[in-house]
Amino acid sequence: MMKKRQKRLLIIAAVLLALYACGFALFAFYACAREQNDVKYVDAIVVLTGGHNRLSAASELFNRGLAPRLFISGVGGGAEFKSMSGAEVLHEEKRGLPELGRDASNTRENALEVSLWVKAQGLKSIILVTSDYHLPRSLLEFRAMIPDVEIVPFGVAFDAEKKGYFTWLGVLFKEYNKCVVAYLRTLF
Repeated sequence: MMKKRQKRLLIIAAVLLALYACGFALFAFYACAREQNDVKYVDAIVVLTGGHNRLSAASELFNRGLAPRLFISGVGGGAEFKSMSGAEVLHEEKRGLPELGRDASNTRENALEVSLWVKAQGLKSIILVTSDYHLPRSLLEFRAMIPDVEIVPFGVAFDAEKKGYFTWLGVLFKEYNKCVVAYLRTLF
């Protein structure tokens, strides 16, 4: 009797582990295989702080004229735009300074901060700029907060050659686990 129950538990654990591993493989493929050719004109560009080259990428999109506004979410304390890494890319004289959101310290708070700003401005579409591995979770959080706004994802590639492939796998694994938790939270 007990052996039959143990066998069932072992089979269930093996199936769950296989699903988890397949989910990780799909997550890694989805997060890192995104083409950036589908970027179009929107109401605003939103960039999440915290990742390498995110601000530079958002500034370049802004300079290309893909949106009349740029919002940077998750700017801590008294930080000023000019002192932020990547700020030198923005041509302020053409388009003006971006708006800074100072209330977010994680992805869920970014989504809340941006949703309040988007609703207050009456915006209907945004380009969301963040790291490529961070996009799946960011999209989950943002679409839950602002389902009626079109979100065009723009992922900034993780430089695995420069930072190391084991570091890259560790970042992907950690982000995958956070994404699973975010997915389960949005379901329930």
